[in-house]
Amino acid sequence: VIVGSGIVGRCWAAIFARGGFRVDLFDVSREAVERAVPAVAGLLARMAENGLLRGQDPEEVSKLVKPAESLESALAGATYVQECVPENLSLKAKVFASIDAAATKAGNGEAILASSSSTLTASQFTSELKHRSQCLVCHPVNPPFAIPIVEMVPAPYTREALVKKARAILEEMGLSPALLKKEIDGFLVNRMQYALLAEAFRLVDDGAATPEDVDVAVSHGLGLRWSFMGPFQTIDLNAPGGVKDYFERYGSSISRVIKPMDNARPWSQKTIERIHNAMRKEVPTEEREKRLAWRNQRLLKLAVHKLTSSEREAKLNCSDFIAAWVTAPSAAVAEDIAGKLVISKVAACVNIIPGLTSVYMWKGKVEKDKEVLMMIKTRKSHVAQLTRLVEENHPYDCPELITANIGGRQPYLDWIAKSTIV
Repeated sequence: VIVGSGIVGRCWAAIFARGGFRVDLFDVSREAVERAVPAVAGLLARMAENGLLRGQDPEEVSKLVKPAESLESALAGATYVQECVPENLSLKAKVFASIDAAATKAGNGEAILASSSSTLTASQFTSELKHRSQCLVCHPVNPPFAIPIVEMVPAPYTREALVKKARAILEEMGLSPALLKKEIDGFLVNRMQYALLAEAFRLVDDGAATPEDVDVAVSHGLGLRWSFMGPFQTIDLNAPGGVKDYFERYGSSISRVIKPMDNARPWSQKTIERIHNAMRKEVPTEEREKRLAWRNQRLLKLAVHKLTSSEREAKLNCSDFIAAWVTAPSAAVAEDIAGKLVISKVAACVNIIPGLTSVYMWKGKVEKDKEVLMMIKTRKSHVAQLTRLVEENHPYDCPELITANIGGRQPYLDWIAKSTIV
């Protein structure tokens, strides 16, 4: 369930739909929802054009997104709720009170109740709710369809099992969750971003560098390295002996440089004006929309590059492949399901074996059915999505999917639990 049909809500709806989830889009304004549904379809089409839809048909994926008749009906049976309203404490408190009431009426004590809050912590607007143990922040970075990071910030009372469940769902959708172990102002991304921004401002304020050269230092320097490596990964490779060696070599120099830095320095209006004018010289006001579209397109291309690079690397490591089995009533049905699994890229290969006889007990009698066997090669990270696609396309009410690790003399069999998201 997506609550709020603005830009962030539309992005979340597209991401969940790409992951194969049914999405109920709710907003207090019915007209806003009616506008948002086709906008999500357009976003999915754009994602497909840029190779970010996992080979799926955008028209088919967009069918998973529907307007919700009411918050109460949407919460009935929902597994995950993502609130996407503006960053306003009283508004978020009001919206989460409505979500809490709807969850109570629906008897839903297991759904993940997540907020897209960028600075407000969950305990600021959920502490008095009946379902507060289901609440946490899952904050995306703009634009979410191109930047996969999601900051997960549970409240002190959020159930640990629910946090793990939320993380697994986000990872299944191809996102990259980063979990904070406690609530902290600014979360993770903004705290690091603000630290860099503060020093960038001081460099201009002190006359040490121009706004343009500060941007060059990041876009043509640090940013290139940080686009695929974090700061600790970077320093680990910047000294022969790793992190410990790095600090032995450079620790004193780093301390000397950062000691005089004053994060409490107020923002100088004169320097703000100077930076603003430099940005307007580079991108005039009338060209900002075009520049914004350019930024999003560059981010899309970078996301595709990172995705395809990861896929190439994954092909070199087959250790996480597993086998899955499920029966079907006929070869035609099996072929139809197999095609959808392969197109969705949750199955590397599907073998269909005819002539299978299933023997089982039914009402005290031994019964026999002629079926076909589907043998599926997939990755461990795709099992939940594979299970859902099988259940959605299989004629049986409860198709039984069995998985086994590939390798070793004896496979380890696990029954796969059902997982649905509204």
